[in-house]
Order: sequence, then structure tokens, then C-alpha cells
Amino acid sequence: MCIPNYQSPKMNLAKNEHKDNNKLKLIICQYCFHSFLQLLTLMLIYANMYPNMTQPLQAPQIVRNASEIKTGEKEQTLSNRVISLVNHVARSPEYGELASKKVPHTEAFSSAIDSIVNSPDNGFNSFDNALLVVTSKLGTFIEAQQELDEIESERKSNGGHLTESSFQLSKKLKKEYVIPFNHELKALINEGPNVKMRDLTTALTSAHTAVFSRYNSLYPNAPKNPRMMQKPSEVAYNLDTIVNGMRHEIAAETMLSAANIEYDYNVTVDEDARGIDIIVYLDGKREPVDIKSSLAAENRTRDKHPDARAVWTELGWEDFTGMKGNNPGALSIPYSTAEYSADSFVDRIRTIIGYSNTYKQTNR
Repeated sequence: MCIPNYQSPKMNLAKNEHKDNNKLKLIICQYCFHSFLQLLTLMLIYANMYPNMTQPLQAPQIVRNASEIKTGEKEQTLSNRVISLVNHVARSPEYGELASKKVPHTEAFSSAIDSIVNSPDNGFNSFDNALLVVTSKLGTFIEAQQELDEIESERKSNGGHLTESSFQLSKKLKKEYVIPFNHELKALINEGPNVKMRDLTTALTSAHTAVFSRYNSLYPNAPKNPRMMQKPSEVAYNLDTIVNGMRHEIAAETMLSAANIEYDYNVTVDEDARGIDIIVYLDGKREPVDIKSSLAAENRTRDKHPDARAVWTELGWEDFTGMKGNNPGALSIPYSTAEYSADSFVDRIRTIIGYSNTYKQTNR
């Protein structure tokens, strides 16, 4: 007699095993799918951080002059430009030859840039060449600045005093890495006075992240010290400070020209290392001056060294509007602003020099 809907224990066991297998397959499929999504997300993050590094090298689009770089498009045009240049160097025969000889990456990259820039038929204009040169010095500059910050912390903790070894190291870092970087940065700003400051610092930060962040630039044969690793935001802050300071130095020169005051920006290495930015000739005297980008910076320097010739330009963010005065946040000021501000700036220089001389005379 057959009992309707009856299933033997053996049949039930087989059916349950089948269900368990299906569940296991489903779990495995779900795990694989989620793993795929995680991998895809990481790939998208990487592509977003290094937008052109994942693409085949394209022949760089030659920009005929700096004004053709559109600086108003969310800071992306110049950032993409510098990454394109970095790509070009990384895939160049100059870099490839050095890398094949086991030359450390940072040395090989910087040397390749020197070769490319010095080649008369490299196809790049003066702005691109200047941008490449600054990029080649980014790694050593950022690491030298880190070591200088540590030396400054040591000075503060020791009541304003440094050991002889720290003092000599400070001089070496400034002369070999910081000052050369500043000179090349000034040349770059002069090539692209209408570029926005934040566009430039963003682009240079991208270049540093792509080329130097994982390597030891000061000591290329040694591994990167994890303590010296810097976040892109920290690199951007350092670059923002140095670029802002340099655009104020250039603006100071423009104001002195507008006031018909003779000056010389070719200071000696020793003067530069001591903070002297420019020599101003007043009443027949050679007067060294340290240009500052804010009143706070001027006060900090003079509080530390009462005889310092630290002089604020009296310019604010709103004054840097480019050569034509229609580009807020640019690297330069229009000549009309220089003419308007020149007399007040020269008076301030005279006043600070007077304070400095008085202090020296009363504290002999």
C-alpha cells in the first residue's frame, strides 16, 4: 500500500544534503561578489589618486605659453598636466637607462629631468621646463624641510640653542636643498604669473605623491624611514607656505620697481641661509631685507631677533589677482596694485631698518 506524500528517511537526508549544497554555493558566490566589489573599489581609488598613471603614455600636449593653461577648472588642468609630465619622464629612455643601471629611483628621476630639460628639442615650452625642474627637486626639498623642522624643535626645547652638529646640518640642508628649490620655484612663478596659487600647490602635491612619497630622497640608498612619511595634506601645507612666501617676494620686487627703488635679488648663499631675501639700496646704502607674507610672520621674526630686517609686504590675498587684475588667488599682483602700494611699502622698509639699527646701537 502506498502512502501519499510519504518520503523515506533516506530520501529526506538526500534532499537536505542537496539544500545544504545549494546554500554553500550561494555563500561562496556572495563572498566572491563582495570580494570583486572591494577590488573594484580599490582600483577606482587608485585611479582617482593617480589619474594618468593607470593610462598608457600619451605624447604630452604641448602648451605654447603659460596663459593657455586654464587655471579656473577646479584645479584639475594643472594637476593633470604635471602628472602627464611625470608620466613622460617615467617612460623616457633617459630614466629607463638610469633605472637599468640600478640608480636609485629618486636620483634617476631627477637626473632624467635634467637631461630632458637641457635637451633643446624636448618639445616643451619654458613653463613646462620650469615645472619639471621644480618637480625634480620636490623630494629633497620636502625631506630637508622636515629635518629643519626637527632642528627648530630641538632649538626651542634647548632654550634657543643648537648643538654645533645641528647648526651645521641646518646650514647644509638650506644651502643644498631649500635655497635651490626656492630659486627654481621663483623661476616657475615668473613663467606663470597668472596661474592660481592653489592650483600650483595642488599640482606639486600630486607630483610628490606620485614620484617621491615612498622613497628616500635625501639618502636614496637607504629605505624610507616611516617616521618621515608625510600625508599629502602635510606636503600641501608646506608647499602652500613656501609658494605664498615666494609670490610675496616677487610682489615686493614689483613694488620696489614701481617706486623707482634700486634692489638686487641675487643675494649670496650665506645671506639667503640667514633669511635675507633681497638687497634694497636706500640713501646710498646696501640694506638687506627679509620679506614676510603677513604681519604675524613679521612680528614672530622680530620677536625672536629684535634686530631682524623682517618686513611685511602689506599685501593680502585679495591683492594677488594676476597681471591683468582679473584672476583672484593668482601668483602675481597687477602693476596698478604695485604702484598704489609702493610708497607705503618703502616707508615700512625704512621704519624697520630704523628699528634694527637702533636696537644694534643700544645693545652693543
